[in-house]
Amino acid sequence: MVNLKNRNLLIIILLVLTTIFHPLSTSAQSKTKETPNIPNTTIKLPVNATIDKEFDINVIYQNVPSYSGNKGLVATLLIDNTELDHYIFGNLKPNDRIEFNFTAKISEPGDHKVKVRILWPKPSSENRRYVSESEEYIIKVLDPMSDSDDDGLTDQEEMNLGTNPSISDTDKDGLSDGEEVLMYKTNPLKSDTDEDRLPDQYEIFATGTDPLIIDSDKNGINDSEEDMDRDNLSNIKELEIGTDPNLYDTDFDGLSDSDELNQKTNPFEYDTDNDKLSDGEEGDLGFNPTLTDTDGNGIIDGDEVIPVTTVPIIEDSESMVNASVTLNTIASEASTTTVTSLKGNGILNEKIPGYLGEAYEFETDVQFSEATIVFSYDSSLISEDFEPKIYYFNEEEQRLEEINNQVHDPNSRTVTGTVNHFSKYILLNGKEYEKAWEKDIRPPDLDQNGQIKNIEVVFSIDSSGSMSWMDPYDLRKQATKDFVEKLSDADRAAVVDFDDTAKILVHLTTNKQEIKDVIDSIDRSGGTNLYNGVKAAIDEIVANGKTDHSKYIIFLTDGDGSWSDSVLQLANENKISIYTVGLGNGVNKTLLEKIATTTGGKYFFATDANKLEEALKNTASDTVDYTLDDDKDGIPNYLEIEGIRNGAGTLFKTDPNNSDTDGDGLLDGEEILVQYKSLENKIYFTMISDPTVIDTDGDGLSDFNEVRHNNSDPINLFSINSVSSQRTKYDPLVYDFTPEHALMLSELSYVDDLESMSRTQSKSIDFKNVIYTKRSQINNGNFHYESDTYGNKLDDWYLIKAEDSNWIDSGFGAFAVLHGDKIVITFRGSDNILSLNLINDWIFGNLNGILFEGNSKQATYAKSFAESIAKKYPKKKIFINGHSLGGWLAQVASYHLENNNIGNYQYTRTFNAAPFFGTKALRKIGINIDTSRNPVVPLNVATSSSYDDKIFNNAMSFDILYLLDHHLNEDAFKLGAEGAGYTFYYKNLTPTDFDFQFLVDAIQKYEEEIGEISDKNRVYVAAQLNDAINNVAPTDQNLKSRKEIFDKRLVDANNAHSLIHFYDYIENIK
Repeated sequence: MVNLKNRNLLIIILLVLTTIFHPLSTSAQSKTKETPNIPNTTIKLPVNATIDKEFDINVIYQNVPSYSGNKGLVATLLIDNTELDHYIFGNLKPNDRIEFNFTAKISEPGDHKVKVRILWPKPSSENRRYVSESEEYIIKVLDPMSDSDDDGLTDQEEMNLGTNPSISDTDKDGLSDGEEVLMYKTNPLKSDTDEDRLPDQYEIFATGTDPLIIDSDKNGINDSEEDMDRDNLSNIKELEIGTDPNLYDTDFDGLSDSDELNQKTNPFEYDTDNDKLSDGEEGDLGFNPTLTDTDGNGIIDGDEVIPVTTVPIIEDSESMVNASVTLNTIASEASTTTVTSLKGNGILNEKIPGYLGEAYEFETDVQFSEATIVFSYDSSLISEDFEPKIYYFNEEEQRLEEINNQVHDPNSRTVTGTVNHFSKYILLNGKEYEKAWEKDIRPPDLDQNGQIKNIEVVFSIDSSGSMSWMDPYDLRKQATKDFVEKLSDADRAAVVDFDDTAKILVHLTTNKQEIKDVIDSIDRSGGTNLYNGVKAAIDEIVANGKTDHSKYIIFLTDGDGSWSDSVLQLANENKISIYTVGLGNGVNKTLLEKIATTTGGKYFFATDANKLEEALKNTASDTVDYTLDDDKDGIPNYLEIEGIRNGAGTLFKTDPNNSDTDGDGLLDGEEILVQYKSLENKIYFTMISDPTVIDTDGDGLSDFNEVRHNNSDPINLFSINSVSSQRTKYDPLVYDFTPEHALMLSELSYVDDLESMSRTQSKSIDFKNVIYTKRSQINNGNFHYESDTYGNKLDDWYLIKAEDSNWIDSGFGAFAVLHGDKIVITFRGSDNILSLNLINDWIFGNLNGILFEGNSKQATYAKSFAESIAKKYPKKKIFINGHSLGGWLAQVASYHLENNNIGNYQYTRTFNAAPFFGTKALRKIGINIDTSRNPVVPLNVATSSSYDDKIFNNAMSFDILYLLDHHLNEDAFKLGAEGAGYTFYYKNLTPTDFDFQFLVDAIQKYEEEIGEISDKNRVYVAAQLNDAINNVAPTDQNLKSRKEIFDKRLVDANNAHSLIHFYDYIENIK
């Protein structure tokens, strides 16, 4: 309904009567409408009005000469085509300008049409009745309590502020009026509040500067002139051209944005000229990035075959040896060639004889027939016997082999080799290395299962009469019984008594006592028939021996006698080794030596009976001791003492009396196997791990964990509720990315100045020193630090990129480190909840975007950060981890890389990560608002199991996010596999001890007393929830007492949120 003030009843009656008695013809109306005098009448009215409140309509009429002297012109106000008020003019002269006002009020909100028409009630002719008509205007009538433009501000607030309640973004700066007033405190009437030439929205979402301050960091440089990404383009320039002010290289093509402008390439196109090469690659390879065919030979640059030299990504200035490779390649495949340091390799390390420096792995996707590798060395390595040579590691045979066609140039201190395949290569001092292979190691006798054979031994002992004076005290018997004692429980022995004839006293048996008893029964009478003594022993083995046993005869005599060489052939045919022991000078030494050497045995001589013990000991050391394994570790004593060599020439000496020499939980025989291979008649053994070192590859994970838990889940830290599809093997010989690394790097994400370090370091960062000096920044000083242990576990990790947390990117922080073929990206989270206001700042600050949109500003930064690393290092294995909000970002970045097939992404670990929320999440705590409207990861993906083998989420049982996740149940979930919550055991708390119902009841109380928390005022939700908990709830006695407990549980939940508690479980798994 429309109400008008100062109506003139007489005018209304007059006009009605005039209309009745002087109707216009249709033709007259048409003519009038065709030629209205619109310019003669204009009106001014406010853009908006309020229901039931008066507003003025200013009218200006400019008379024309043709109406001079006429009286009674009437101005009519029409609102929504209804005549509502009139104004009668007096006598008008030509060109008179009349200005007057109508006053009106409208009771219905919405858009209303307003115009003014000038009529002459008594025209001189009918076609002069319509004098003039204004244009039609629209006035918006508002309900002051509504929010017509859905910007979070009521219409009344907008009118008070001067913003347009019909337009959500009055100043068109990309921020809604509500966001400007309620969230960012910017001026909704100025697109650039601080007048630094950067629009408010651009400062908030792009540059990371403060839209309220011209010089955010107070360094004397206007924000518009700052260069946030150090690409030599100011923020204002990046705004003008559209590049990302936070990315040095917006399109990830290897050229900075400024270089793209200088080289006339497209900063938004990875390959400006579409020649299969990125813009950055073209310059490195000698091509023009703006020409598809630089040399005009008809072959596009990416298909040209050119020589390319590749060096390691990071060349350590402290390394004694460096490597490079040159090969002819199709230009577009050049980036697939890599040279990677093998620091941490369990075989190719400093224990190799002749070691000069680290080994390198050469890899490529290029099909090639020949490549040139070059090793350079430091002058400090040169010595008198210095002869540097390149060796390659034969993976299949697990051994080093010298490459052919290599040239040493002492002037340039290089060794150059030509190869036809890629592998792992190392530069060694050849002279020293070859010496390691001079040591002769007797190969063990193995059965078909690769295990050392048990033995069968027949003691053939001379019982002739001469023993009465040669061995009057039967010392030969005692020495033989000592030998028997050395036999294992699975070894077998027999005894032959020979003089003129030979007889079997006991057949092959494992009964040691029986064997010793019959030895004691041997007499001293008769002559000496050597043939019979040997033949009887051979016959016993042939008749009763086992094929999987090593076979020996111990032949002891003091004289000479009958003999035939025929038995030697029989011994060899049955693989029987005969060891001979001669007592006294009456023996036929030549014959005994012949018997031994012909059958693969040895001859030992005792001048008298007192020397028999030593002779039998020597015999035992070459027979039974060869299989004797006192500590039952799978390696015979003789190899443990003499040393067991691997294929790189490293000799390992273990303790024969300690089954686990290094104390890592693995038997020595589980770490290096008795199975052997031969290289030019020199044997070496298969190495699983180093039996003398707890952690062979130095990755912080013991050999026991890597070998014994090879089939456990290495990513879910503690193999709790592991999923079979998640299993990923560790290799004790290869430096692995471990759960402990993930924890330590997640802690380091809270150090504030890693970004500056990444720009100044030329070698790996001393993380131990970083942790010590920055410990107050990590977990508020509550962090894991064990003397030098922490830092040592991060040795040789290189910091290659970092972004520190700053104001405008919502505290986004991330860094990337490199070790060998691995890069780990770590995202920073919210480490200490209580340092923020839990509800207002943390849940609705950090998680505001996650809750309502399923997205956030940080998600965009995280995806860009991960993508830039993955594209720059396409062959490196990419791992991702993060804590808290950083864990959520890790999930987002992982999905981005995997879903878009970017880089060589491997897997992700998170700790106490924020979940994704379903559409009904807030309803579970009593807030009637839908959430997750436009999630960065589609909900059907986040709720599926498709990433269970890629992302592994770990949580403490009373962490606030774990509690929230499991309270919301199906409306909160993590991308990937989620293990059970690990017990937060500092207090006997379970998730049921956290009173979520208190939140529901406090919100209900708030809505009863204050008003509904609604979606219309979404920007107020955090403040309203905070008000409900801290102001309204305490007014109710029951809620007040529950709030006290709730606050205490929040403190506990904050404690559980810390990363430090996960170390308790890492120690358990070790």
